[in-house]
Amino acid sequence: MKTFFTSAARPSLALLLILALGLVLLVSGNRFYAFIVGITMISILWTAGMNLLTGYTGLVPLAYAGIAGVSAYATVYLTMRYHWSFWLAMPLAAVGSALVGVLLGLPSLRLRGFYFALSSLVIQTVVSLMFVYFAGLTNGDTGINQIPPPDIPFSASGAINGTPLDFLVAVIAWI
Repeated sequence: MKTFFTSAARPSLALLLILALGLVLLVSGNRFYAFIVGITMISILWTAGMNLLTGYTGLVPLAYAGIAGVSAYATVYLTMRYHWSFWLAMPLAAVGSALVGVLLGLPSLRLRGFYFALSSLVIQTVVSLMFVYFAGLTNGDTGINQIPPPDIPFSASGAINGTPLDFLVAVIAWI
């Protein structure tokens, strides 16, 4: 049986981590470039998620962003309204959005190919419209602003922002 991390892949993975962390350090003085690198790392996370979904199921789920949006809005709602820790709110919101995704996706499980993609596109459209029209929860089409950065768990020293947050995103993208 072939393992996921072969001996040839280990040096490449270590090199990728070193490059990602080096890139974060290189752009840490300029917040614009740091923003671009951060968005790139988040795009890597999105790509890995889509690769897992498409590779293991053979289906192209177009509702991926809508279900992720449910998780994002739930995380922000729990942290801003109820003052939960980000590290507690995020996994709880992920489980909640997974349940929403299962409930919305159950009717389309028997569909294949074009019909599955079309049904997931409809789900995505409905969820996106809900984000716009439930302005009391999502602030409508302008979204929620002034979201605080994640806090440092079990510490009174404040929030993770700037270069440490960029390092955290790079390591999570690498994982």
